[in-house]
Amino acid sequence: MTQVDPALDVLNRALSGDDSALSFLDRTSSIYILDATDPYKPKTYGGWNFIHQAMNEIERNEAGSGNTGLVAHVQLLATMAQRLARRSPATDRGLVATCITNAAQYHASEAEAEALISLNSEIREIVMGRIAAMAFDFSFHNQQNTRKSAFSDNVSMEKLCSVLAVNAVASGPNAINHFMKEWIIPSLSSLPPFAVACVTYHLAIEAQSKTSPAGTREILQSLSYAVVGYVIAPLLAHSIGESSYPPNYGWNCRVASISLRALERWCTVTDLSLPQIKHICAKQQVNFVVVISDALYSDSDLVVEAMAELLEVCIRTNKEAKVSKERMTQARYIMEVDEDAFRSITAEDLFRIEAKEMEDVLTELITAVGLQRIRFSERQAKGDHGVCRNLARIGATIGSAALAGLLSGQISGGASGLLELLMKAGAHPHIHISSIAIVVLYQLLPVDSTFSPRLLPLLQHRAIIPYVLNGTVPSLAAGASGGIDFYEFENFRQNVLVEALLSCYEQNSKYYMDSCTSAVEEFCSSSATVEVSFQLEAALFCLSAVALSVNKPFNKNDQGENAHSQQLSRCTTALSTKPVFLPANPLALAQLNRFIGMYGSWYTSFASPQALNVAFELSVSTINMSGTAFSDREPASEMLKEMAVTPFSEAAKATRILLVRSPKSFATQNAISLLASAWETSYIATNRGMLTIEDREELCKGICCVVASLADDEREKSYHAFAMPVVECLHTLTKQADAAKDQGVGRLTPIIPKLADELRLLSTMVKSFSSALAKASIGNASKHYSSSSFTMQASVELLKKLWPCLSHIAASFSSDKHISASLGFFLVGCVPTQLENEDAVGFVRELFSLSSSMIPDTNTSKAPLLAVYEFVERVIDLHGSKIEATARVLAGNATAVSSTTAHEVGKQLEDTILSSVLSTKGSLGTAWTRDKEQGQGQSAFESKCKPVAEEKPTDPDSLAAIFTMLTSAAENCPTFLVYLPATEGGDRDNDKLISRAIESSVAVLVEPDFELARTAILFLISVMKLIASAEALVLRGALDIVLSRVRGTLVAILIAGICGGLHPTLLDPAATLLYQILRTCPPQDAASLYEPALQQEQFKLGDSARIASAKFLSLCCTGEVTDMSLMSFAEEVWDLHQHDGARSLAESDRVVAFMEKIAVGLV
Repeated sequence: MTQVDPALDVLNRALSGDDSALSFLDRTSSIYILDATDPYKPKTYGGWNFIHQAMNEIERNEAGSGNTGLVAHVQLLATMAQRLARRSPATDRGLVATCITNAAQYHASEAEAEALISLNSEIREIVMGRIAAMAFDFSFHNQQNTRKSAFSDNVSMEKLCSVLAVNAVASGPNAINHFMKEWIIPSLSSLPPFAVACVTYHLAIEAQSKTSPAGTREILQSLSYAVVGYVIAPLLAHSIGESSYPPNYGWNCRVASISLRALERWCTVTDLSLPQIKHICAKQQVNFVVVISDALYSDSDLVVEAMAELLEVCIRTNKEAKVSKERMTQARYIMEVDEDAFRSITAEDLFRIEAKEMEDVLTELITAVGLQRIRFSERQAKGDHGVCRNLARIGATIGSAALAGLLSGQISGGASGLLELLMKAGAHPHIHISSIAIVVLYQLLPVDSTFSPRLLPLLQHRAIIPYVLNGTVPSLAAGASGGIDFYEFENFRQNVLVEALLSCYEQNSKYYMDSCTSAVEEFCSSSATVEVSFQLEAALFCLSAVALSVNKPFNKNDQGENAHSQQLSRCTTALSTKPVFLPANPLALAQLNRFIGMYGSWYTSFASPQALNVAFELSVSTINMSGTAFSDREPASEMLKEMAVTPFSEAAKATRILLVRSPKSFATQNAISLLASAWETSYIATNRGMLTIEDREELCKGICCVVASLADDEREKSYHAFAMPVVECLHTLTKQADAAKDQGVGRLTPIIPKLADELRLLSTMVKSFSSALAKASIGNASKHYSSSSFTMQASVELLKKLWPCLSHIAASFSSDKHISASLGFFLVGCVPTQLENEDAVGFVRELFSLSSSMIPDTNTSKAPLLAVYEFVERVIDLHGSKIEATARVLAGNATAVSSTTAHEVGKQLEDTILSSVLSTKGSLGTAWTRDKEQGQGQSAFESKCKPVAEEKPTDPDSLAAIFTMLTSAAENCPTFLVYLPATEGGDRDNDKLISRAIESSVAVLVEPDFELARTAILFLISVMKLIASAEALVLRGALDIVLSRVRGTLVAILIAGICGGLHPTLLDPAATLLYQILRTCPPQDAASLYEPALQQEQFKLGDSARIASAKFLSLCCTGEVTDMSLMSFAEEVWDLHQHDGARSLAESDRVVAFMEKIAVGLV
């Protein structure tokens, strides 16, 4: 490269990552520049000019110096040409015309402008001609040449071929037809096979683009017979046959691979089926099934992978009862009849014909693929995992598609060879290969009654976690032996093995349980070693995998016992020996406790008391181990670090399940003593990092159930004794926090999370004990005994002693996110479910007082507010109906006597809401900070008053929590919400909180925080549903005032968002909101909402689609289409707008299909 090669210099700098060079290439690809320095010889310069110049410079360099190090430059240039070629010639002409029109110093006549436009078109044609000449020149495909051009590189050549295909598609259906029928097909014998295959492949790929011109798909369908019969099939047959010979083995494999991929893409875009391909090839004297059967013997991973992808696309499961419109069109073109003659064939007729032909094809393929079982073993022995993986994919595809035919007997000949291949694949050491086969193997179990006993041992072996032993020390080795790491292996077991094991169980449950039970007994023997612990873990995993099926109520024998009680009792007896290797293997210990938890219902319903005690002692003993086991010095600690769920977490969960399901079984002195020991150990284990707060909560819930089941004279005393460690720990940690607070944040940091955990544990204890007491009291004759005040009484006595401490924590430390979250958890969990007397109201009053003390005076911390809003939402959820009744009376909308207690709670609720909003309103945006509603009630953009600068919310979390809280209020106490003032003591008629909330929710829809937008949308949906409710007639007027100001803006934002601006997870709620707006707005105003919205620049589907969309939205207004249809409409429109913008969406194939769908209501 010399200094006189400016284009190559730009490419070289771009490849080095130079920003200016990359920017230049981007601009050159996007716009044209007019050079009118010489007004008598003006010229335009753009992408095609640059490519033309660069190609000249590359050829000159290669011819002069023999420089072949320009492969990357050619590939970058070809990528640029692809981008340019996606613009249609008409679009290119328009860009040049715009360039000339916008020129400030040059005013061309119409003839001069047309000459410049034509000159640019000629440059494009010249460049395309040069690319075609290279792509179809055999000298660029001669693998024996010692001197190669950068243009002859395989990747470069494929990119150049793709430019030709892209240009044909961009030029329209007629250009595609001309390109294939007038150029490729007639000259096939004189063109390089690789280039022809590449062009065909990329033609189909480009036709799949969302912006491919209307008619592209149908023109490809019309070409299917010629392309498959005259181009792809001969290329494939020849390259597969020649790929066995050494001279051009690699090249022929590439041709075969790209031919298979071309066929696969062509089938995808045209909906061409395998029977149709077979029919086309038969007319050309090519047996397609034989050809692809021969391809299976290729040693090239490229060929076998392409074959796997082709079969996955072409082989249908035929579960659909009808044939698509596109398939019908493709069939008509293959039959070479016009539309009138084709009308006699129905979709059902075509379905039946193709289903029968597919069965014939599958019968042949089952035999052909079954023959690969020997070759699979050979390739596995050579370490060719790529070929093995793709053979497994092919076998799985064939097996899945043939399943129904094999079961019904319509596909004869059996599938022993195919099953053998899949079994070999299922046993492959690499899980990525094994899982492909296993997914299909268990579906094929009903095909052969003797197959289940063969498959189960394979699955049991696959369940063993890969490990290695260094002497007697085990460690994980999933990455070394299984091709994946431990987490991926666990994912494989849960998502693949579990389904397969369930199928084996359903096929022969007794054999399954007997096999697993025998394994457990063997691995728990006294002679078992630590190595066996991994086999025991796998056996327990297999038992846990089917626990839900085993525990089904109807799974009983004639004596009314569980059908597998005998096997489960044997397992429990074996486990009661507590194998010595368990403490050395946390994986086995965790699986043991998971097994106990999964079979908790059996232990508490069917098992003997001895078996239940064994399970209880095993789980509790594991918890007691957490205080000392697996120290950093122990080798097993490394294994523990890899585990997502520790054995102690599983033990806590298993213990909770046993205690909750049968609390009275453990109300003995011995059991309570064991639980007390476990509870004490939990504090030691927490300090060691072995138990999380979630684990302690699990244990706490179980113990609460046991305590609640005790006799009346023991219950309260035991409860307070159980709670005492928490109370003492809270006092101690609070004192430590007070002392550390004065010494700096560093001293306080380690204390705060512990304090937060104890607060959460206290909340769990109060809530769980109350729930357990209520459950234990069911059936008691005394209504008072089962009331909420009774169930909370013991906890209230406990909390009275703690309340000063809790208030101090709330006032001093609630600014910390950990403390505020735990206080919120406490407040939410302690809200009484009933307000039946003064005690309950008094307790709620204390909770409101505690929440108020958390509200900050400044904007320094938002964490406490989230907890307060959660508490308020809980109060509304539980008592909103009572508050609503009181609010209606106060508003004059009802005459019934309201509840005094509900009135007090409503007043406290209002004070808390307003004070919390006031404390953070400065960070919520303009709608919350203005003094009152704009002007005479107009929105900010309509008011005649001096406009206020729009402020964006800086605290999205608090604002989202406010929207969530108000959504609950709209659903549970709408009158209370509608008459809530915006400020404390404010005007309930002219300055409503809901007005500000609605304006704020509309404003945040354009914010990038999609979680905030979601809460805003859900709030607006609740308001719209409120308007539509017959019960809210008296509120409609107040709501309509504010909604009338924002409805148009809201519809415009929603439609713009549906056109690609919204996060995809917001599409359904946004469509629901839009539907509610259209259904609730006055009919005469509906069109004035959606028609301007569809005129926005974000809608890029063209005028025809705009008219069709407006018609569809009009049907939403009248309720002729459902909200589900509008959701589908929104998804379609959003998806259509996800494109690179190189070509216009308007009048594309996809848009035309979209308009057809909404015209007949199929969205």
